[in-house]
Amino acid sequence: MANWQQNEQLADITADLPRFSDALQRFTARLGLEIAGLDADHISLRCHQNTTAERWRRGLEQCGTLLSENMINGRPICLFKLAEPVCVAHWRFHIVELPWPGEKRYPHEGDGQIGRASCRERV
Repeated sequence: MANWQQNEQLADITADLPRFSDALQRFTARLGLEIAGLDADHISLRCHQNTTAERWRRGLEQCGTLLSENMINGRPICLFKLAEPVCVAHWRFHIVELPWPGEKRYPHEGDGQIGRASCRERV
């Protein structure tokens, strides 16, 4: 199975990861949070276009296994289990959530949030 960091279809995600990690560090520092003891079970992506979501899906399928695909609020959301983890702070994420774009627009496409199935922290 291919490494996600070397997959051409995921190059923009790989390039965005340092920005996301820095934003998370600044956010937690501003709030005075110590995240070392916190658990998170997945990282989620954000995209603005269906074509981006479809490209990322193709790339993730080459690097991992599709665990689920569901329609939530009228849009597909896929969960993948990667062979190689996405590393952010002390976390090593093997689970990636890929939601197709909805009505809300974010400032950029790429890594968007980390979380647990029952609780999420947005950055």
